[in-house]
Amino acid sequence: MHEYSIVQALLDGCEENVAKNKARKVVEVIVKIGITSGVEPELLKTAFDTFKLKTVCHDALLTINLQDIKVRCGECGHEVEIKKFIHTCPVCHSEDIKIIDGDDMYLMQLVME
Repeated sequence: MHEYSIVQALLDGCEENVAKNKARKVVEVIVKIGITSGVEPELLKTAFDTFKLKTVCHDALLTINLQDIKVRCGECGHEVEIKKFIHTCPVCHSEDIKIIDGDDMYLMQLVME
């Protein structure tokens, strides 16, 4: 499960940010997960809750915002959010589409004390 390595990197980043900002701890970690990122939100939450205990995130809440797929059509130029990947533009039906959001995971915000 790559969620464990993702959580380890996330916790390492939290430790660095706490030190850099001279904070005491992290109270909330807010992430955005694209629905085609391959990251399972429930597994990520379980891994976070398991590994946070002896870190600056020991009391932190993990907030997960799911991101639908956003595509841009190379033919008509429309940008559209969709819930399930389709291989054609929902506006003009061209096959010249590119995913521009929803296929990655991002740390959006850390709330620190």
